[in-house]
Amino acid sequence: MVVSIIIPCKNEGKNIIMTLDSLFKSINKVDYEVIVIDDGSNDNCCNGIEKKYQTIKLYRTEGMGAARARDYGAEKAKGNVLIFCDAHLTFNNHWMDKLVSFLGQYDAVSPGIGVMENPIAAGYGLTWDKSLKAKWYTEKPRTGKKVPFLPGGCLCIKRTVFEDIEGFDKGFIVWGHEDEEISLKLWLFGYSCCIYPEVLVFHKFRTQHPYKVTFEHVHYNFLRMVYSHFNEQRINKVKAMLQDSYGYNEAVIKLNTSNIAVQRTRYFKKRKYDDDWFFSRFEIPF
Repeated sequence: MVVSIIIPCKNEGKNIIMTLDSLFKSINKVDYEVIVIDDGSNDNCCNGIEKKYQTIKLYRTEGMGAARARDYGAEKAKGNVLIFCDAHLTFNNHWMDKLVSFLGQYDAVSPGIGVMENPIAAGYGLTWDKSLKAKWYTEKPRTGKKVPFLPGGCLCIKRTVFEDIEGFDKGFIVWGHEDEEISLKLWLFGYSCCIYPEVLVFHKFRTQHPYKVTFEHVHYNFLRMVYSHFNEQRINKVKAMLQDSYGYNEAVIKLNTSNIAVQRTRYFKKRKYDDDWFFSRFEIPF
């Protein structure tokens, strides 16, 4: 078994060095490769990392966005297990060994996500509130707890499963809702998302992005997810909820010129459960 660690990176400054230092210092028994996607950084954050870490594979792209950069990394990967990691993490010994071992029983798994700035705080997967806002589960669950959404900051998935669900949405732009969409797709396509709380990976939470993210970007990705997976009634509820939001109209115009209708048809044919099942399964009141 080979594990592929895929790290998308854009304007991460010293964070990418912190992440790679911690990764290579952590002790693991599994064979693994590390792939870094420098997605149009303009702060030179990835300059020299190939010399410092001679075993990594560095690819440079021109602003593909978080979802497509992850997909691009998966295309370059050799592993039969993929672990997508943010470029601002730290790791403990055997974190990879434990996740991969646990993945043998499940389709996709994430560790607990600790808060680097507050080590006693952690999140264990996410759900939606009544307005479809993501919120963390903060109470440590039992091992194998099934959750609606796995955090994209550290997501471990079987390659065969990743390919079957067509990876991250290749129509997404810049940033926003990648982890929710791929988790929702996993559930609707008949797979499962589980938390392994015995592993804790620490994440640097930031108050702002190191690159430009607009309301239009986030609304567009959210609407792609909604139109790809929701029934007409829920789509109308989302439209009513967002119609007065800044950037919403621009996002709708962009969506209407995309491939969303074709993707919706393909996904609906492929899925094993519908969105009613998902919302009922996780008691999400929407």
